[in-house]
Amino acid sequence: FRKHASPQLGGFALFMYLTGARPTEALEADIDLPSATALLRESKIGRERRAHLPEMLVAALANIPEVQGRPMFWYRVRDCLRPAWNAVIGRAGIERLTPHCCRHGFITGLLRKGIDVKTVSWLADVSPGTLLKTYAHAIKDRRLTDVLTDAPLTPDLIESARNQRKMGTT
Repeated sequence: FRKHASPQLGGFALFMYLTGARPTEALEADIDLPSATALLRESKIGRERRAHLPEMLVAALANIPEVQGRPMFWYRVRDCLRPAWNAVIGRAGIERLTPHCCRHGFITGLLRKGIDVKTVSWLADVSPGTLLKTYAHAIKDRRLTDVLTDAPLTPDLIESARNQRKMGTT
């Protein structure tokens, strides 16, 4: 996506993916690059939260050309970004994804890296129940139970899990 997007739209997508911000939260975020944090105010549940900005994100955001009088992410409402977002998807030749899919990727990615549900729910500002019901996606391969016997995951099992994610069947 980023390869085919403007630095501004690519940075917006990366920001949502690496902070778990909802699109409206990202549009209204107070970004502090020197401290590598962002204040997310427009929370769906009415709370503010501070998000960490990984080094890769700080670098990407620092390289967005500044336009005098405009915020970093200058789309004022989600509907304004749809045409540009969909154009990037078309140029990239990828399956249709919405900006909110970045949040799903943030949550699913952390869970798959072994971060516990309680911590991910805190980072994403969502209840553990909603996180599991809405955002967590299963890797549907019964052979995963092999890990209980300390058997290493085989390359074909790992590839199976990756392919399911790509096809949206997880």
